[in-house]
Amino acid sequence: MLNLFRRKKRVREEWDGIYVSDASLGIQTESRVWTLLWKALIVFCMVGGGMGCMLSAIEVDYHPLIVEIVTLLTALFLASLYYQKIWENAGYLMFFVIMALLGFGMQNYINSGFYSVMNDLMEEASEYFESNAMRSYGERVGNTGLAVTVSMCYIGAVVCLIVNILISRRMRYFLVLLAAGGVLFFPLYMELEPEPLFVIQLFTGLFLASGVAGGGHYSLEKDNSRYHRKKQKISYVYAHRTVLQAGACVLGFTILVSVLLSVITPADSYHERHPDGAWKKSTMDTVENLSALGIMGLFNFYSNTGGLTSGRLGGVSAVRLDYETDLQLTFVPYNQERFYLRQFIGQNYIYRANHWEAPEYVHNTTEMAAMDAYFDKEQTSGRGVVKVDNVAAEPGVYLPYYSLDDDKYLIQGRSQEYTYYVSGDDFASHHVPDEYVEDGWLEIPEENLATLDSFCKEAELSGEPEEIVQKLAAYYQKEIPYSYQPGLTPYGQDFVNYFLDKNRRGYCAHFASAATLLFRYMGIPARYVEGYAVDPEDIGEEGEVLLDEKVTDYYNGYKELEETGVVKVNVTDANAHAWVEIYLKDRGWQVVDITPASDQESSGASIWNMFMRLFRGGNGNQTAELEDADADSATADAIDAVKRTGRISFGVIGFIIVLFVVVVVVKYLYRTIRFHWLYNNSNLNDKLIFDYQKYVRKIGHNEPGFHKERNYKDQTNWLRKKQKLQISGREAEHFVQILEQAGFSSTEISGEDADWVREVLRRR
Repeated sequence: MLNLFRRKKRVREEWDGIYVSDASLGIQTESRVWTLLWKALIVFCMVGGGMGCMLSAIEVDYHPLIVEIVTLLTALFLASLYYQKIWENAGYLMFFVIMALLGFGMQNYINSGFYSVMNDLMEEASEYFESNAMRSYGERVGNTGLAVTVSMCYIGAVVCLIVNILISRRMRYFLVLLAAGGVLFFPLYMELEPEPLFVIQLFTGLFLASGVAGGGHYSLEKDNSRYHRKKQKISYVYAHRTVLQAGACVLGFTILVSVLLSVITPADSYHERHPDGAWKKSTMDTVENLSALGIMGLFNFYSNTGGLTSGRLGGVSAVRLDYETDLQLTFVPYNQERFYLRQFIGQNYIYRANHWEAPEYVHNTTEMAAMDAYFDKEQTSGRGVVKVDNVAAEPGVYLPYYSLDDDKYLIQGRSQEYTYYVSGDDFASHHVPDEYVEDGWLEIPEENLATLDSFCKEAELSGEPEEIVQKLAAYYQKEIPYSYQPGLTPYGQDFVNYFLDKNRRGYCAHFASAATLLFRYMGIPARYVEGYAVDPEDIGEEGEVLLDEKVTDYYNGYKELEETGVVKVNVTDANAHAWVEIYLKDRGWQVVDITPASDQESSGASIWNMFMRLFRGGNGNQTAELEDADADSATADAIDAVKRTGRISFGVIGFIIVLFVVVVVVKYLYRTIRFHWLYNNSNLNDKLIFDYQKYVRKIGHNEPGFHKERNYKDQTNWLRKKQKLQISGREAEHFVQILEQAGFSSTEISGEDADWVREVLRRR
């Protein structure tokens, strides 16, 4: 209040020309309903257009009309909250409660729909960057169109809330422009073209918001006056007819420009005539990291997410698992050992580039020896078949040991059957030729030699290959802990050297990469391998026994497990693994897995998941997977989910109410303390105005018509007419004169005049 009145005095002293009083500003009023309606339409254009551009650019399967309708209704509701102060508080509370309940009840659809959009984006990114390192997310709902529609409706409502606050209060359209640019960055960078209608919708909202803000409109006022004083200028609050005309012009201009650009520069011919520039080429790696890792790609230097990355290392600060199904395996377990699926083999380690290069050709002599052992009916030999369904894993070959089906490429949504052979590691009668084991499997970058030599001495590695393996495994387990949060490999440093010399902690890729070079340094041919590893515990806990399948269709020959059946098991990113293969004479390539055991939980638990577990009542895995759900079953599941969360609904509402009360109390205390501080530090003029404003504020609460009186004279006449002030006509003139001097003059009033005005205000 003090600053407000001082501003008035300063404006009057500095302006030259005609002085416009506050009374003249309040003469013209504006319809608040139309004001809020146009704000809602601006929000709708921005949010609906931005989401539509993004989804249409990557060709997502959803129902755009439903999303547009929900976005429009949400924008209208949120804009209406500013109609009255009481409704604003109650409406926001209602909105938060509804969104919380929908978030709990529809979490399957919201998550699955969002994952579907991300998968479509990753698919486009994978094709554009020609990379298989893009991450895939498991979708729980089979009806993709329904899931995406529900998810985008929910996300659109949340975004409307944020944009409505920015637009309706302060017209911060530039922040919204930056956000829209961030959302559209990846599609535009990858040369994907959104639908023209959504482009027109988005830019109509942005241009209209920028024009309104540039014209002087900023925040809403409590009253409906068209004009208000803003510092050293008079600003209009809103003029809906002007905005209607401006909106029509902006819409027409946007359509015209869009049509002209599409005719003059078609997308196909434009990209042909304008190849990638130097800036885009220099940023390809960074943008690819962002595509694979999200915002952490700004801080990660390499395209590694801790899972299957085709040998790329070093770019992960922490392994974050989603535990969604990547593969489904159907097979017969034949022993108590891990069951491996090999997806990548690394031969040449590139120093400081921190990645493994795949060999041009892999000899299958070990696999052929295992096959010969089976057909020669060796006692410990066998043949099995594993059916691999690719749910959300990278395209590639997922080869069990020992299989010759390395030409069976597997993409998402498809399945392959791989035949493999079991040998019991006994190749005594089937010699594996070793003449092809050349320097390629013993090669070490020269820059790694010093670190490897120091570490071998420290770990006392010596002896036969089996002994070296045992010593290294024991040293790893004792001295170098497994960690889901190993931190980034600093830019410009080598992955293996940094791990062995300085960091001394890591996950499977660290241990396997270092072990491969250490074995080579000790004269043992070795290669780096990535894939999936399924433990017996995974089969026991997550596996399903298929009673209608015959064991003989999946396995024949020797088995350590006598009583077993055909099982189906889900394989998640928690099973993604890296290990080593070493070459032993007469035995061929053998698996060496010396990654130490971990006793820590994954860092993949997000804030959302932790928050959800607080309300799930113990079982953190209550969300059932929905396979091939149609619209009816999906709706029924949503109703069941809402019922499950009914027991916590009152708790959520109560928490919000308590939080609301606390905020109100704190706000009231802050205003009270601030008022008393300002009052005590004010001069006599400002103190009198404080007292007068306190008096008329009480009048205004009970008499809505009082707000139309815009100056001291009109207010005094109104108060006398309503018999709120017991003074004569001459006293009224003196009363107004004192208030105007206190409010607008730099000359201080006398104490007697101030006391007399206060005494008048106390009369009844």
